[in-house]
Amino acid sequence: MKVKAAPGSQEMQDALRNPLVHVIVNILLQVIDETFFRRVALFLNMYTQRTQPGFKEKLQALHAYAENIQTKNDYSLPPNTSMSFFKR
Repeated sequence: MKVKAAPGSQEMQDALRNPLVHVIVNILLQVIDETFFRRVALFLNMYTQRTQPGFKEKLQALHAYAENIQTKNDYSLPPNTSMSFFKR
């Protein structure tokens, strides 16, 4: 994955430099369906700060959708990873 520079809050810029963000994106590209990837991309475009109205609810919805995909498709995440990043 290659991240390109883009305008955004300091929090967003920090996230782009965080290696865990790159790990998360790589996992998304490898093990999930296209619909979920699009939902995550839309979420990231819409919410640039966790203080925005609706952030928590949409993040919880993404988490629930991800858990449903995991159960339905019976895939396993790579070692030392979990869906816990959705709970932050």
